[in-house]
Amino acid sequence: MKQIFLLLIAVFALVGCTKEETSNSELSAIEQKLVGVWYPTTDFENKWYTYNEDGTSIYHNNLSGDIDGVWDVIDENVLIEKYPDSDETLENWQEAPDLKHKIEFSDGDFTLKSTDLNDSSRITVKYKECDPCPPRAAQYSIYFSGSHSGQFDQYSLKTTYYMDDENGELNSEVFNSNLFSGEFYNLTSYDKIGFKYETDAESNANVELIEIQDKDGEVIFSKSDFTIGIGKTFMYEISKDTYTVD
Repeated sequence: MKQIFLLLIAVFALVGCTKEETSNSELSAIEQKLVGVWYPTTDFENKWYTYNEDGTSIYHNNLSGDIDGVWDVIDENVLIEKYPDSDETLENWQEAPDLKHKIEFSDGDFTLKSTDLNDSSRITVKYKECDPCPPRAAQYSIYFSGSHSGQFDQYSLKTTYYMDDENGELNSEVFNSNLFSGEFYNLTSYDKIGFKYETDAESNANVELIEIQDKDGEVIFSKSDFTIGIGKTFMYEISKDTYTVD
């Protein structure tokens, strides 16, 4: 067992030296982004992947422990990885890697999207360890209701929903309905969520309840003593847990 362990260390060292010698210790831009610790969730716990500068990698799982491997980036944006069994060698491992994914970075290079090249429907997302972390894109649901009046309580209702991008710029989506109280509206945002509703001249309405949920259905904001009139814009800032009405 000790001989096998020492052999693996020697092989890993050889792979690291080879990568270093051929690249003059300089990683490509995409390899530099990859180096670090990555988690499958933003909770940063239980299991994670470490990609080292020397081309070695570690998969850690609290249940199964650490599994050592190697990694490389080919064709500019294709990540290949090998996590050998104890009886396997790493000679020419790039020809038959265990994992092969097209990778894309977002959220200031702190989010990694991997698409399996053997099955494009298999997509995984990892999050880089950070403290503090930048805002990340996530799905939210927003719902509002209140008092309304009009012909048969039905009228033209135009709601503009707002969400921000990774640069903090607001984008919008318009939803038209003839009912004031509807279902949750789903949107993807980084740190800001909001809406403005407009009705025709013969209708009156006031928003009195707003609820926002995250992708898991957990309520992150709820308030039921509003009086938000027609044409007013509600904006909620997630990181600060504050809101404005203008």
